Amino acid sequence: MLPVKTEYPAKPTHLCSGARRSFFCHMKSAGKVSSDLAGSMKIKKEFVETGYHRKRKSEQKNYKVIHCTGYLKSWSKAKIGMVEDGETDDCSILNCLVAVGREQPTFNPYQTEDSSHIKVRSLEYMSRYNTDGKFTYVDERATVILGYLPQELLGTSVYEYYHQDDILALGQVHRKVLSSKEKVETDVFRFKLKNGKFLHLKSKIFGFRNPWTKEVEYIVSTNTVVQMQEVTSSGQILDPTVFLAEDNDFQGIDMLRK
Repeated sequence: MLPVKTEYPAKPTHLCSGARRSFFCHMKSAGKVSSDLAGSMKIKKEFVETGYHRKRKSEQKNYKVIHCTGYLKSWSKAKIGMVEDGETDDCSILNCLVAVGREQPTFNPYQTEDSSHIKVRSLEYMSRYNTDGKFTYVDERATVILGYLPQELLGTSVYEYYHQDDILALGQVHRKVLSSKEKVETDVFRFKLKNGKFLHLKSKIFGFRNPWTKEVEYIVSTNTVVQMQEVTSSGQILDPTVFLAEDNDFQGIDMLRK
């Protein structure tokens, strides 16, 4: 599990029994091998004999994003029969995390709409930055869309993920948000995913001002996924006849490579 990057120091109460915990992690997926666990040893032998063992091994490299929520719990080892000879009183308490893990749905930003053109709700996530543009909060939907765990983004600059050709325009939006009391909407821009590719996004951003000092305390951004076939990097409607063109260096129509 990755350490959480945050500007706020952990309080002593965060380590007390009953303190809640919520985090994301990647867990290895074993895949669907058999519903009969009793015959697992026989199945494993058959995999080796048929050469399927290599395929099964490669499938085990797949990871799922799991959202874990729970709380810290302390038990006395004496009550559960785990006390060992020579243990001091300081070691007689067993601290555990009691949590429930929920698999997060997968999202493929490179899928195109079918010919029926069914309208669906836009995919979006919310993020928050300090006035310098560093992540201080990102909701769990970002993991499904971008591939990053929230703790991987916290403390890093949002400019690290912008495409270099979009940084100038987004910097101007940043300055406008700090000086304006209105919500500012960006043009379509490219955001770097965990796999190294870029995703088209469009954001609505505003600065939260302290009601007493009138200074901007943090920036809130609602980020919406824009389907690849809808726009080019310049925000223009894409000609469907050139949609299948691929260019890994963002030349020509500046499209993402499949």
